[in-house]
Amino acid sequence: MTTKITGANIDTIANTGVKWNAVTVADGSTQLTASAGNGYFLDTNAGVIEVFLPTSPTRGDTVILSDYAGHFALNKVLVNTGGQNIDSTEVAGEFELTTNNVVVELVYVDANKGWLVKENEEPFRFDIVCISEAHKYLKDNDNKYNESLNVLAEAWEELGYKKLGECKHKKSGKKPTLWNVRNFKNYEKIANTTLADMFWIPIDKEKYDLGLPDTNLIKKHIADFLGEEADLTDDFIKDGKEIF
Repeated sequence: MTTKITGANIDTIANTGVKWNAVTVADGSTQLTASAGNGYFLDTNAGVIEVFLPTSPTRGDTVILSDYAGHFALNKVLVNTGGQNIDSTEVAGEFELTTNNVVVELVYVDANKGWLVKENEEPFRFDIVCISEAHKYLKDNDNKYNESLNVLAEAWEELGYKKLGECKHKKSGKKPTLWNVRNFKNYEKIANTTLADMFWIPIDKEKYDLGLPDTNLIKKHIADFLGEEADLTDDFIKDGKEIF
């Protein structure tokens, strides 16, 4: 079982075998050689950081990268896999971490799978949200939240969110029920299938057959489409938690 990493449980994870290192601060040309069994706090406020994963990994090797200052969207982290795959997908050069406040766990499986990647993203970070995933997220992360899915839907309607309904997700063939929770005018002329494929990032990525390269492409597409609006603030996420 893979442990979900959050800001709340990161200390607990550290006590189960991960050694956390001092903060690495970018200086414009910062490189970091990561070692298995280690966690790294990365501060990219002043520039990009390039991380080199272990060159000869073995099954179970784990590396954790955490956005210390909440600036990965401002200055990204480049992860060099040394030619290893990411979630069974060949990586051309390096892949990028560009989401603020993210904690990424990389676990090496084998030569075919490569590095398995888990992120701690929240459902309310993006404009297109799956209501069932949001409902589960709220119940898993807030002990006081015990409302039904229907009650959540009613609350979203009162807030003015737009229900898109069941949307065909081409890659997985599944039909998640999606909602548009802000920036409504931007999506008025876009087909629901396109919204599901190009503007929605599920929490359970494996369920929808998405690897990290897929989600990075979607994030880039969203950023290009919305520009600066795609870089959401912590205040919005906190407000979202209080609303729901």
